[in-house]
Amino acid sequence: MTNPPATIDRDHLCVDEQRCEREAVWDDPFAANRDQETPFLLVSLPAVQGNVEAIRAAFPDVEVWYALKCNSDPRIAATLARLGVGFEVASPHELRLVLSLGVAADRIMCLHPIKAPAFVRQLHEAGVTRLAADSREEVEKIARFAPRSQIVVRVEVDGQGSRIPMNGKFGCSPEDTVELFRFARQRGVRPAGITIHVGSQCESLCTWAAALRTCEAVCERLAEDGSSVEIVSLGGGFPVRYTAEVPDLNSIGEVVRLASPHRFGAVGCRVTMEPGRAIVATAGTLVTSVVGTATRGGVRWVYLDAGIHHGLFEWSPAKGGLTMPITVEAEDRPLQTCRLAGPTCDSYDALPGLFDLPELRAGDRIAFHHAGAYTTSIASRFNGFDPPRTVVVGIERADCA
Repeated sequence: MTNPPATIDRDHLCVDEQRCEREAVWDDPFAANRDQETPFLLVSLPAVQGNVEAIRAAFPDVEVWYALKCNSDPRIAATLARLGVGFEVASPHELRLVLSLGVAADRIMCLHPIKAPAFVRQLHEAGVTRLAADSREEVEKIARFAPRSQIVVRVEVDGQGSRIPMNGKFGCSPEDTVELFRFARQRGVRPAGITIHVGSQCESLCTWAAALRTCEAVCERLAEDGSSVEIVSLGGGFPVRYTAEVPDLNSIGEVVRLASPHRFGAVGCRVTMEPGRAIVATAGTLVTSVVGTATRGGVRWVYLDAGIHHGLFEWSPAKGGLTMPITVEAEDRPLQTCRLAGPTCDSYDALPGLFDLPELRAGDRIAFHHAGAYTTSIASRFNGFDPPRTVVVGIERADCA
């Protein structure tokens, strides 16, 4: 089975089309960026802002917090901070980044349920009080190193329909959640709410609906046990349309809109969401170059200067097998079936499947669209190849790092 050349839907490349058209650097990833050495990730800050606006419109009663793990470029984070978006951090590096941008501690939370003691202490010293836990051991750790914290219990939900389910590694059952609330109070820390995660790139509305029903059931059990719920975090997992149809934000919003405070049994309950992919994926394009070609066993191989280890890890079955829209610079040449592979000596460093693309030669450039999330953040220096640089495009200028 081959992958045909992509037809890029501009409406899904950038929410605000007029803004992007004023940015030739973003509008044409090839000619307008000829002076940039590949590989590089081209990110449009107007597109990031447009995506935030679209999310807020689809989820008007839900607070938007950004999951830094998917792309922690400081310029993206600074843009989001100016937009009033909160930050969900999972490591000391991410904490230092948002603090360096002047983000207030009450706009930072850590929903990673497994944290090193030193990190818990750092969060406490920075004044970050909202921390997740899903075990007695984690509650004990928080009580010891961050005694003034508000604990948010991670509740396990069904991840069917997600490209990367998170069942098993994280989360409490509804029964264990009630017990953990009790245990937290015994240890002198305040249980403040619950958090869920349906899994990355969740493409099923039924999964979202089931997760909300789980939240309702947990909140009812907690109320019956005398516990109040101050916050319900819906996590991330909001999908992006790559090359296949997925539920759009408004469709999921119709489901999540029912997640109003009264549904969770507390008038003052805050509902938050922590998207990452939905904010930055369509704002990024990974531009690569062909470094070599070969024909073996009747198959044409095309080698790029970025691959599974250097920005395209999400193409691998281990990371969901996502397929991004592809465009090529030499689009006027005849189509040719080929395999695309990265530059390393690892045989695993090849994109799955065959591609029908214009004939590619050394020096040609290929663009992978919707690549703003989980590209540079997962890229490694395997074989000594540097990860892609990030070129950030704003309203009036482009910055490189």
